[in-house]
Amino acid sequence: MKKAKLGKTHTPSADVAPQDAELEEDIDGIDVLEVDVKVEGEEGNITMERERWSKVWKFFQRLPIGSDGRERAQCSLRNHINKCPRRDEKDLVREIFQYLNKNVTTITRNTAKSDVKNLFKREKVRLKNLLELHQGRVSLTSDLWTSINTDGFLCVTCHFIDKEWKLQKRILIFQYMLPPHNGVCLTEKISSLISEWGIEKKLFTITLDNASSNDTFVNLLKGHLCNEGALRSNGDYFHIRCCAHVLNLVVQDGLKAIDEGIVKLRESVKYIKGSQVRKGRFIDCVKYVNLNPKKGLQQDVPTRWNATYLMIESAIFYCRAFFHLELSDSSYLDCPSNDEWNKLEKIFRFLEYVEFTYKKLYGNSFAVHSDRIREKLHDLFSEYISDYSTEPPVNCRSSATSTCDTSKVVHKKKSDTLLSKSTQDMLKEFKDYESKEFALSQKSQLEMYLDEPRSDICEDLDVLSFWKAHQYRYPELTSMARDILSILVSTVASESAFSNGGRVLDQY
Repeated sequence: MKKAKLGKTHTPSADVAPQDAELEEDIDGIDVLEVDVKVEGEEGNITMERERWSKVWKFFQRLPIGSDGRERAQCSLRNHINKCPRRDEKDLVREIFQYLNKNVTTITRNTAKSDVKNLFKREKVRLKNLLELHQGRVSLTSDLWTSINTDGFLCVTCHFIDKEWKLQKRILIFQYMLPPHNGVCLTEKISSLISEWGIEKKLFTITLDNASSNDTFVNLLKGHLCNEGALRSNGDYFHIRCCAHVLNLVVQDGLKAIDEGIVKLRESVKYIKGSQVRKGRFIDCVKYVNLNPKKGLQQDVPTRWNATYLMIESAIFYCRAFFHLELSDSSYLDCPSNDEWNKLEKIFRFLEYVEFTYKKLYGNSFAVHSDRIREKLHDLFSEYISDYSTEPPVNCRSSATSTCDTSKVVHKKKSDTLLSKSTQDMLKEFKDYESKEFALSQKSQLEMYLDEPRSDICEDLDVLSFWKAHQYRYPELTSMARDILSILVSTVASESAFSNGGRVLDQY
């Protein structure tokens, strides 16, 4: 038996990047496995190659034998692609750039880093000037984020309506925040941010989730701003609680009524998804009961009710398959009972049409609360009148106590002046018109707006376009509407700016 040893599998080329030199040297020292050549008389030579037991071969791809008769292999390692080189890796790349455009100058990564920083500074100055020139108020949303290594990040977003009546959103800060993340530290951080951007006198509201630290933070910040007279209505409208988190708490509380059924359903989904064998067994059950297996099961996140809703929706569709799996698989012990399935279906129907209206929330006391809202609107509107109007404010709640009596001027005794019947009718009509005009002039802009006929509820109405069209008719009321419509009722918009799923940063 002849034994021939092949040469080395890889020879580093001259154009290898410097950062890959050590990698290439390590690979260069690997020998190819031996090949046995066995001669069997007249039948010719039979070449048998030993099995490649080395783990190194998973990083190489075999190539056809070269013209010199030596075996070749291509390295699959490309670590240099994941690194940021100081300059272009290949001289050929720079030559291509020069060929396409002789004015192109290649830059280093430090130059690119400096350019990005300068661009950020210019945009920051530009945004700061935009906020300074903004005539109305701005609303903030704030949220704490957690990275995959449990580092905390603070995100603060500013919302306002510009002069073209377009809702604008600008992220003021997305920054690593050292622990602890308590109310005092949040107050210091947000206060310095507000001062840095120069919006102390322009703040209207801030929207936060239901974390306990946020209550302490808001009380401290509101007290500081109220001492400077920077908030409307002494800060009564400053703190807005995130409606999405409130809704989540309400639904989670309702789900406790069927908690046992949801727990069983959650464990059932985990059981099926935990193994390919069990998945296949469940699909067989689905096909046995003539259901479509493509719909699939959804696994929920216990802290998010909408994920639980999707899990219940998918499970109800496969209800009969779950019963069949219980009969065919003795290891499956968490199938909900018939009564629990009925409860799950009822709660699913409720979650499908979750709608909260003001009247349903307050019941018979709706009229009392609506009157209270009207009073609050009047008080808030009075502040806007004092800020924007050059005329003395009108008492919104008072009615006209005196009218211009034109009868004293026009009407005289019948013996002095004799008026025809048609003339008297005309004067009476003019008097009625004058009384209406005078009474109308005594109304505030808010009352005039509330007295207007309501728009059709089915009409496709753009609220911002409506107020843009009426900004000269109701100047003070428009200013108030601009500030109110910029309030964010949820922090979800800020969350979705950096994550498509939960509030956790990923590597992207």
